[in-house]
Amino acid sequence: MAERQVTIDRVHRPLPSTFFVIATQNPIESHGAYPLPEAQLDRFAAKLSIGYPDRESELELLEADSKGQLGTDEVKPVLDPASLCRLQQRVMQTVVGEKVRRYLVDLAQATRTDSEIDVGLSPRGLITWQRVAQSRAFLRGRDFVSPEDVQDVATPVLGVRLLGNFSSSDEIVSRLLEEMPAAVDSIQTINVEIRDAIQSGNIDEAHELLHEMEHLVDELPDVAADTDLTEQDWKEIQKASEQLSEAFGKLDESFHVEDSDPQAVYDGVAESIDSAVEQISQRIPADADVPATGNSSSEHDHGVVAARYACGPSLIYCGIGLAGSILLVAIFPYSSLTDSMAHTDPMAPLQMLLVAIPAYATPLNVMMQVGGMFVHGNSVGAAYVLLALGAGANLGQLAWAYRMYGLKQATAFLAVFVVVVTAIAYSIEDPLYSAGEVDHPHTHAFDVYACPYTGNGSDLASKAWTKIREDARMYEVAGLAGVCFLIAVGAVLRVMDPENQLDSKLASWGERQRSDTESVFHADLPGPVLGAVSLIGLVAMSVAGCYVFYPAPEDTLQDLQIVKADALTYASSGDVENAVKSIERYDDLTRKLQVGYYLRNFELSEFQQARARVLRGRLERLKDLLEAEHDFDEVRDSNWEISESHRRVREAFTPQED
Repeated sequence: MAERQVTIDRVHRPLPSTFFVIATQNPIESHGAYPLPEAQLDRFAAKLSIGYPDRESELELLEADSKGQLGTDEVKPVLDPASLCRLQQRVMQTVVGEKVRRYLVDLAQATRTDSEIDVGLSPRGLITWQRVAQSRAFLRGRDFVSPEDVQDVATPVLGVRLLGNFSSSDEIVSRLLEEMPAAVDSIQTINVEIRDAIQSGNIDEAHELLHEMEHLVDELPDVAADTDLTEQDWKEIQKASEQLSEAFGKLDESFHVEDSDPQAVYDGVAESIDSAVEQISQRIPADADVPATGNSSSEHDHGVVAARYACGPSLIYCGIGLAGSILLVAIFPYSSLTDSMAHTDPMAPLQMLLVAIPAYATPLNVMMQVGGMFVHGNSVGAAYVLLALGAGANLGQLAWAYRMYGLKQATAFLAVFVVVVTAIAYSIEDPLYSAGEVDHPHTHAFDVYACPYTGNGSDLASKAWTKIREDARMYEVAGLAGVCFLIAVGAVLRVMDPENQLDSKLASWGERQRSDTESVFHADLPGPVLGAVSLIGLVAMSVAGCYVFYPAPEDTLQDLQIVKADALTYASSGDVENAVKSIERYDDLTRKLQVGYYLRNFELSEFQQARARVLRGRLERLKDLLEAEHDFDEVRDSNWEISESHRRVREAFTPQED
């Protein structure tokens, strides 16, 4: 167990770091099951009560038994020893702050002085408690331990160790946690501690407190958005937060620069800090809960992330999309589409469906092909089908839709889309046709979808290479090389770094760079600026599509209400699969709400963005609870929090009457 070795005939055999012991005991069968010594119990990390399986699990158990699938042959490994060792190392790197360590020690000493406890927590048990709390924080995606992590694992860790005259250790642990709650430091308190640490020359402690303060300040806008304060108050809090961040950036820089005097730097920014702290403390409600969140590598965009995605599902979808164009080349011989899609052919729009859906075409190429169709008496309806489906759909996109929304919903959407496009195509055929009588309607617009080679199919490799050398432009070759390089890097990263350690290191390095240097490239651009730059290039082609895809806020709010009811109902009933799907739709609708509001009002305040962001955070937490199979009380509490955040989002996006 804790000795990490086994001795047989005086021969010591070391055990691997992945070795651990699981012991089971059925409390009903007391005969033959003797209590273990206290010292041996102390070597177990935790005590878990599994209980009976639920109804659905027992039904699955009977079904598996009837099919002979209960044997161990069906068990498959989900992790190799090397990956487990890497995870163990990352857990040990999870930071435990000074205040959390003091909280652990205070709780441990309380177990030793409590009148109902005969045997309290040992130093070995205290170390185990800290490690289990580190694991809990790591599984939640954080790089530091919060008091909540300590509290969440208290019952299983202490339950195997505390001995005394009581029937249930759970009640004792709950009482201890209630009698000794974790101290919640306010911004004012930490500010004073930073000043005292600098004045006493304890720079390491001041640096640690500064990072704690920065985490707190980063969360302030979202915390404020999750309350009922006014938008003006929220803006004042955000302004004060930015003021604090700027002051802390200067102070943090003084810790890294040689010959710098942190005391002098603090004196220079003390007035600014005190003013901002006062502004925040006057507006943040006393009962506002600052969520314990940390910086994970998924929150940072790096080239390595792009490489991982390039070698992930996106590559498969792109391959499926390109396969559609390859399929067309294999079906249609050289120049076979030159005389097709004539205005006089009533089947032209339907024929175009067979080409447009599998075609992998960019909007620019499609527009050029459509323009070429109007010269020699081609079908206007077929041109519209190519524009709508050639650039709007491909096999890769359909594969993605089937995976995201299921066969039924994706097929229904595609069918409706095709029917609407076809109906419009036939309705505009005659009114928009202007080429007059043409003896021989033809076009070369579709030659790109047919086989580019004449003759038989021999020596295709040589013909393909010759065609590429003749037609490929330099920027196309450079772009293809860049994509191939990105895919290769992604493949190497997925094999050599499956735990995303490089991402985390780059994220940490990036944060240090941002704190150590001031550059125009680190500036945060306002949303309207980014929106204007994007809209300039897209407005000519997609204004109508944007207004259809992003409906008016009042329509989206109605959809949100329906999806909210579905998501919370499924969550309350334990239907995890449908609940997760509804939560993902819920999340997507909040983003549509923001874009739809911006398109119609030409502004989107940061206050509205913050409230929508808080709602998405609540949805993510509910999804995590469901996938981790937490108890009903936690799911119920999360449902209530989502309802409150939903109400605030509705108020933020609903016009207020004067």
